Amino acid sequence: MGSVMPEWVGWAKYFAIGGGILGMSACGIMMMVGRRNRSHLSAEGANGLLWILGGLSVVTLAAGVVPGIVT
Repeated sequence: MGSVMPEWVGWAKYFAIGGGILGMSACGIMMMVGRRNRSHLSAEGANGLLWILGGLSVVTLAAGVVPGIVT
């Protein structure tokens, strides 16, 4: 069990990074589309970037801490 858990955490980290890339792309598109006469959409895109960066920070922290605790 000890050798399987770090592998699963590593895969979860890579999926989260992929999701973060897609999320950042979506937020960028929202900011581009909301530039004119849709300032609310642009603000939502900028706010989403903060949540994505926060989520990626938690995932990368967990990827370093969890294998050390489990093994």
